[in-house]
Amino acid sequence: MNKYLSPNPFSFTPRRFLLASFSLFSISAAASTSPEFPLTIRERIEPAAQIQESIFQNNYDLRQRRKMAVGGSIGGPLGVVGLLTELNLQKDNAVVAGIGGGSGYNSFLLAWKRSLEGNYLSPYTQLGYSRWFSSSKSGEPAKSTILSQVLDNSQKENGKFGVDFIVGSLGLQYAQLQGETTGLSFFLQFDLMFAAENGLILPNGALGSVYFF
Repeated sequence: MNKYLSPNPFSFTPRRFLLASFSLFSISAAASTSPEFPLTIRERIEPAAQIQESIFQNNYDLRQRRKMAVGGSIGGPLGVVGLLTELNLQKDNAVVAGIGGGSGYNSFLLAWKRSLEGNYLSPYTQLGYSRWFSSSKSGEPAKSTILSQVLDNSQKENGKFGVDFIVGSLGLQYAQLQGETTGLSFFLQFDLMFAAENGLILPNGALGSVYFF
């Protein structure tokens, strides 16, 4: 063979094998550290898994995986405005607690809530105990539609009172099951408040929102 001719570029030699191996290793190391290099299989799978975690099949699935909710309400067994917390003990049973009040009075609520299965919309029932009592802040509790029917004249004048209610509720709840607002929920509720001392059953209603986390 003519010594001036270049060797066959496709021939195999140990030197070329070592050079090829080193080049492949360098490319792999650069790819693992460069943010511009195409995503690895793991990097492609992990975001999909995170998205899957934020998608719930129905309200039961949401309540099983997110045990706690906090939010607020307007009207209902807590008065003009209230703060709520909900603890999901089971997929269909939860404990609800809240504090609230209005002009010249405070309130609290402790209730048992049972939800029926549904997708975005699910009905529920609730049974609990609520107490409305006088506040140290000035106000006119007699302006409350509920208190005006259960307080006597002396209680309305001096502003000192405490009224106990047994509250039965029927409601409809919307829950966001996927997307950026997953866990956000709104509810509309109809209440019957039984004042044992007076023997009165008073209708009431609430509108509110809670977030499950």
